[in-house]
Amino acid sequence: MFGRFPQLDGIQERRAASAARRFFRLARFHRFVTLIGSGVALIMLSLCMMALYEGRQEALQGARKTSQNLLLILQKDISRNVELYDLSLQAALEGSQRSDVMALPSSLQRAVLFDRSVQARYVGALLVLDAQGKVLIDSANPVPRKGNFSDREYFTIHRENPNVGLYLSGPFRSRLTHDHWIVVLSRRVSLPNGAFGGVALVAIGIDYFHDLLAGLDVGAHGVLLLVCEDGSVISRQPDHSNVVGRSMIGSVNFKRFQSAASGTFTGQDPTEGVRRLYSYARIPGVPVIAVVAPAEDDILENWRRRSIIIGGLMVVFSAVFVCVSSLLAHELRERARNQQKLIEQATQDRLTGVSNRHALDATLAREWRRAKRDGRTLGILFIDVDAFKSYNDHYGHAAGDKALAVVAQSITDCLRRPSDSIGRYGGEEFVVALPDTHAHGALEVAELIRDGVVRRGLAHAYHSHGSVTVSIGVALSDAPDVQSLAELIAKADRALYRAKAEGRNAVRAAA
Repeated sequence: MFGRFPQLDGIQERRAASAARRFFRLARFHRFVTLIGSGVALIMLSLCMMALYEGRQEALQGARKTSQNLLLILQKDISRNVELYDLSLQAALEGSQRSDVMALPSSLQRAVLFDRSVQARYVGALLVLDAQGKVLIDSANPVPRKGNFSDREYFTIHRENPNVGLYLSGPFRSRLTHDHWIVVLSRRVSLPNGAFGGVALVAIGIDYFHDLLAGLDVGAHGVLLLVCEDGSVISRQPDHSNVVGRSMIGSVNFKRFQSAASGTFTGQDPTEGVRRLYSYARIPGVPVIAVVAPAEDDILENWRRRSIIIGGLMVVFSAVFVCVSSLLAHELRERARNQQKLIEQATQDRLTGVSNRHALDATLAREWRRAKRDGRTLGILFIDVDAFKSYNDHYGHAAGDKALAVVAQSITDCLRRPSDSIGRYGGEEFVVALPDTHAHGALEVAELIRDGVVRRGLAHAYHSHGSVTVSIGVALSDAPDVQSLAELIAKADRALYRAKAEGRNAVRAAA
């Protein structure tokens, strides 16, 4: 029954252990591959979204800078022209107060009072009104045109307040130029005693502001706007003629224009429902607010096109990445299962489900070295099914295989500690290793196993006990005559022979 016990050398055991560790790492890792893949895809999508968001902010910031540059152009152009018109206005005002100039012939008087700026394209006329609002001097006609303008705001404001200085009126229709829209720059005429002596004014056609705004591009749905601080609209592009002179008082956007000297905000046009990026600033020297408002859709059009392409590609790429991760996880899972099967095939007895001879040899060798290293006792149970040949001959090999499986399960059920192990030694023989076990504990486990097999009640007509039983030999590594694992196995084998010789269904300890 007993032959030479083949031991695995250290290199083989380390290789087996390394393979087992790789398998368990792989088995754990495949569960996280899909999660890791999804996480990486989510990170990539997040980074893409951040980059696209930054691109959006850069597009809006670029639009703000462009709007500020357009505002600067409007400020400089309007301020320069207002300054030129004001110089002409002051020259005419000062000349009208000099008696020697007023005594000159009409042609010389006009040459002194009016420079060539009054002939500019957008200048309607330069007038000097007396204290009653009648035209005293007219740059457009040698004979002053008839009219009384004492009801105009630009007249009454100077009459009531001597400290107004240069005043720019809101837009209104001119009585002298066939109801054309104009604005008026005016200054007070004061008599030597400080009393009110009239008003000097220059009329500027609204066409100047229209043409100025028309030369600037703010996109297909953008708006350029010039509005007085009293809320009246001077000009708007796109040109809506019915907007000129309309008051913006009460609108949300105009309240924001009034809140600071300049600024930027995003708001919705209450009349058109278009969302725009409003940038505004006051024109130096005059009570006018310039507004540049490109539409948000125009600003972000190119960004949206790029975002759809880049975002779509990133979504597709992320989906493919997740699918590949899932396929990889599936492949790793299948590989882990296959490796598990290979390990089981290499270490497990197919018939009984316990460790095969190869795995049993490795376990016994490992436990032997551990027992010698730690100074502990290793117990060995050598188990043999009694009268198994006659059982096989009578019931057949299929029933014999089933009986071996039942015996193996019965032995396994009696092992209480995780460190205890069982293996099929060959044929109907099993070996149980009991690390750190002394004689009393080993005999107790052996008796449990013997009794457990009897309780299974497998009928055996050719056995004196009437059912399948086992005989068990017990040996311990601390015996003085045991110097090697082979000697320990041989000692347990001899104890088994004695149990069989003394009637079977018995447990015997080695002498």
